[in-house]
Amino acid sequence: MAKFIDDLWQSEWDKNRVNKLYPILPEITMKPTVPQKRRDEVVMNRVRIGHTRLTHKHILEREELPICTNCRTAKTIHHILICLVFIRQRDYIEISNQDPFEVLRTDPQRVMKYLKEIELYNVI
Repeated sequence: MAKFIDDLWQSEWDKNRVNKLYPILPEITMKPTVPQKRRDEVVMNRVRIGHTRLTHKHILEREELPICTNCRTAKTIHHILICLVFIRQRDYIEISNQDPFEVLRTDPQRVMKYLKEIELYNVI
C-alpha cells in the first residue's frame, strides 16, 4: 500500500515540473536527517525553496529587485550558486563543475560551507 501511495504521489509531482522545487527534488524520497543546528536547517530550507531575505526582502520593503552588480541579473539562489564573482570560493569548496541543484540535492553541507565562505549565510 505504501508503494502505491508513493508512486501516486510521484506521478502527481511529475505532472507539475514548472514548480520551483521540482529541479531541486525531482524524486520524492525520504531523506535521512543529519542532526544540525536549527539555523542551518532554516537556511537550507530557504535555499531549497529559493525564498530568502536576500532574494525576497525587496518585496516586503517595496524596493527594487536586487541585481548582481557584476552580472546585471536578478539575485536569485540559482544565480548566487553560479555567479562568476564567487568562482574561487566554488573552486575551493569543489562545487564549480556541478549543477547547483544537484549539489543542493546531494551535498547540502557543501552548500552551507559555500554560503558561509561567500559571507551570505547570515543574510539568507
